[in-house]
Amino acid sequence: MKGRVRVGGFAFATWLAVCLLAAPAASAGPRPGERYDGRSGTGQRIFLSVRPDGSRLHRYTLVVLTRCSDGRRRQQGLLHPGERPVRIDAAGSFSHRSPAYRGGYGRVRGRLRFSFSGTFDGPGDTVSGEIRANFRSRRFDCSSGPVPFTLHRDGTAGAPWRDALMATGIYSARGPGVRAQLRTLAPGRELLRAAIRYRARCRSGGSLGSGRIFLNYAIGERGRVDAPGRAAFRIPQDRVSVRARFRLTLRFSAGTQVSGVWRLRATVRRGGRVLDRCSMRRSFAGSFQSGPA
Repeated sequence: MKGRVRVGGFAFATWLAVCLLAAPAASAGPRPGERYDGRSGTGQRIFLSVRPDGSRLHRYTLVVLTRCSDGRRRQQGLLHPGERPVRIDAAGSFSHRSPAYRGGYGRVRGRLRFSFSGTFDGPGDTVSGEIRANFRSRRFDCSSGPVPFTLHRDGTAGAPWRDALMATGIYSARGPGVRAQLRTLAPGRELLRAAIRYRARCRSGGSLGSGRIFLNYAIGERGRVDAPGRAAFRIPQDRVSVRARFRLTLRFSAGTQVSGVWRLRATVRRGGRVLDRCSMRRSFAGSFQSGPA
């Protein structure tokens, strides 16, 4: 009786060990709440991020270059706003096909369609997949064919927080009559936020002090940003209105340095009558202050 029990116990232990050895590895999947940056196979910067619960994609911008029947090449992209949710399955995979949107290039109108799919690796540090874009019109058609992509989780070796050009975090800069605070994301080459405070001289001998906020500007391959614009605002205490044209230019360099120029031309009015004109062109410079290591 005891012999049979021992043999049975041995057989059970052996079977359990085999089952454990044959058990599948942990499922692949994303890192919840993380962002992944890189390029499409045609060279455009793209990204996607994952919801904090890891169940689906949170935000994304996907861009590819297409070949068109008129011999030209044109970009086509898809952004997340307005798209249906893109779920991530237990294997770490996802896929999405957009509706056929009405759109076009210049005056040429047609139908645009975009699809993409991908899979996160086991550790969740990369995601690889494929993008397809198509455009159909009476004048010409465009197609990307299957375009591969591989994106790296921000902060990993494939998408470092800091590189030879710039760093992720807060920069502070100043010059005569102007101060700037900048927030950047190096892996995505994005200027997330720029706050400019300035004081411009006016023809009357006085000055005009104000500020401007810039959000979500692409940083070029050489670390440059060019952000022109216009503004209209009131100064209630002086009972005047201001119309201004401005341009912010920036250049990131040497991993931690930033320089720029702030240009402004403004007209001050009261009751429709021009009271004063103000202008400035000031250079400024600064450096990286804080951010992820």
